[in-house]
Amino acid sequence: MGGSVIDILVLTDTHYEYLRPFSPRKTINMILSETDADLFVNLGDNSGKYALRIKDLAMDNSFPYLSVLGNHDVEGLSLDLITSRVNSFLSKEMSTQDRRIARKYGYGVFNTENTIFRPVVIDEKPSDLRMYISCVETSEGRVGIIYRHFPFFFNRGKENEMAIKTIHDYGLESLYILSGHLHKSSLQIEGQQKNISIENKQIPIFNVILPPFTRSEEEFYAGLYLVSILDDGSLKLVERYYKGTSVRNHSFGDVVTPGSLEQEIVKGELLVRA
Repeated sequence: MGGSVIDILVLTDTHYEYLRPFSPRKTINMILSETDADLFVNLGDNSGKYALRIKDLAMDNSFPYLSVLGNHDVEGLSLDLITSRVNSFLSKEMSTQDRRIARKYGYGVFNTENTIFRPVVIDEKPSDLRMYISCVETSEGRVGIIYRHFPFFFNRGKENEMAIKTIHDYGLESLYILSGHLHKSSLQIEGQQKNISIENKQIPIFNVILPPFTRSEEEFYAGLYLVSILDDGSLKLVERYYKGTSVRNHSFGDVVTPGSLEQEIVKGELLVRA
């Protein structure tokens, strides 16, 4: 199977407003300080300005960092607040002022001067701060990884158009879409696959939805996810979480086939009190 060609530590749906008096910053920092990864990715819904605190942690730990806007992160911007339709949220052009405000809050790409991040283009308009792609070379060809807050919807025309354009523009042999947004008491990590025919080739797309760091006001999770693309083009997923006084791992194996992997997240004293 071979080793990994890129390791990405992913956080999604912090929802800081639900966690007080706990300090997600302390928990995240402990996991960051004990994790060896190439990139740190934040998939949004941090309660707006709290993303800046997470960005500072990435800088303190010398991580290349990417943070996308979620639907709970747009207060003060001209994008619709929380109730935006997915397509309009992703494709609506951001003003210069919006980009400036959001970047000040900690959204965007930081410390990645020597990495391969590129903004995805939708309808010829950059989806900066809301969706990005990185590409890696494997023994099976080039693999693309999209980072966005909203899951990918296979049954929507705009989504398929975006995927086809991305595959074509970057010469991909497969595409993974990493997202969050969903909150369920027993969330499944989705490994759903759909093949798209491009120039007589079947290109697989994998929709990978990660569980939230926070689920609701009463219950919460405190896991980050180490996502690795292996040399054969497959994806390996490991949960990293803090419990007691140590960082622990929970492995899910490889997401390589259609279907779902049931998540058995460990519950307990996962957050460090402020």
